[in-house]
Amino acid sequence: MRSYFRDVQDHTIRVRDQIASLDELLSSILQASLARTSLSDNEDMRKISAWAGIIAVPTAIAGIYGMNFEYMPELKWHLGYPLVLLLMAAACGASGAPSSAAAGSSPATPSSAAAVHNRRRSPLATP
Repeated sequence: MRSYFRDVQDHTIRVRDQIASLDELLSSILQASLARTSLSDNEDMRKISAWAGIIAVPTAIAGIYGMNFEYMPELKWHLGYPLVLLLMAAACGASGAPSSAAAGSSPATPSSAAAVHNRRRSPLATP
């Protein structure tokens, strides 16, 4: 009878160890999935923030010109309106253009070797 209970105890210990191993594996997969979701959300927020920054410039200029001031010299000037439109376009272009330091170092570029290497090592990478 003792040998039977030792066998049952051995099976119980083996099942407990397998459950613990699967629990750790599932926790790792969940953490990797959350990290991937967080990275995607960060990329989306970066794009939204960039567009908000670009749109803020003409909104501010149009807000100032929409106040109906009576004594603004450029309102009576023949080229005032085209100059303001050109200024808005230049400001939007300057605020939307990437800086030369950050132009090639974006971590979201799939062509970088580190991104390709990390994608291969990810347990959730699709083949």
